[in-house]
Parts: sequence; C-alpha cells; structure tokens
Amino acid sequence: NTRIQIEKGDRVTIKADGQISMTPWGTEYTSGPDGDGNQYGGYDQSAGIPGGALLGKVGTSDKPFKLGSSHTFTAKKAGTLYLAIGMHPGQSGSPFPGTYNVKVRVERK
Repeated sequence: NTRIQIEKGDRVTIKADGQISMTPWGTEYTSGPDGDGNQYGGYDQSAGIPGGALLGKVGTSDKPFKLGSSHTFTAKKAGTLYLAIGMHPGQSGSPFPGTYNVKVRVERK
C-alpha cells in the first residue's frame, strides 16, 4: 500500500531499479523489476508476467499488471496505488531478500 491516492484520468509514471534474490532457487539467482524472464516460474505466464516483476494495481479489486522498471499508465478508476512483486503462487511464502527502489510520479488530470 503506497498510500498514494490516484484519481480516474491521472497519468502515473513508475521508474524502478534494484535487485532481489530468488532464494527458492538459491541466493545466486536474482531478479530486477522487469522480472526473471520466467526462469524460475512466472507469476502469470499467460499475461507474460515473469516471477520477480514489479506489479501494480489501483484499488483492491482489480488484477495486478506489470510495471517493470519503467511504465506509464492513465488510471481507469480512482483508488490507492498498490505495488507488489510477482511470484509463482507456490513460492509466495518464501523470502525474497533485496530491494526495489520505486519512484512514482502522478500528473493530475
């Protein structure tokens, strides 16, 4: 929960960098905000979202979408901006140490 309130029509730009360890496969395996290229089990392979990818959503009811290291979108609805890291459902309880540094810019409509 970023605590950033988005209004319908706002233009939101995300820039991210950093690295996390994909520890279920060993600490030498890492991912950045764009994801691990589906090497270690994708979050949503049908949508092309690899594990480790930075995800976002506005509000609590919609499905998350890939933000990666750079993404701009126009909000289709109002709500709080949420961020997450996409992981294969079987690995969601595993630790993934590291940090993604995220900058959010909101241009009000």
